[in-house]
Amino acid sequence: MTYDYDLEQPADVHWIPVDLVPPQEIGGGKELHFATLREAVWFVMEDLPPRDRASAQIMSRDRSLQIEEIGSLFEQLKDD
Repeated sequence: MTYDYDLEQPADVHWIPVDLVPPQEIGGGKELHFATLREAVWFVMEDLPPRDRASAQIMSRDRSLQIEEIGSLFEQLKDD
């Protein structure tokens, strides 16, 4: 399958864990670096708790992916 993404480029995942955010406040987020965009997508969809996924975004050298795009790309990767 051909993707409109370079899946082998490095990527960073940013998210805000719901359990760490005090009520009525915006808390600091977390970040992990991945060697590939593919690994970052799998991490978000397989390892992050569902309630934390909503705040997740992936930053790569040429784009920023929000959760809707991450979910769509994940579905395509699963079908490979």
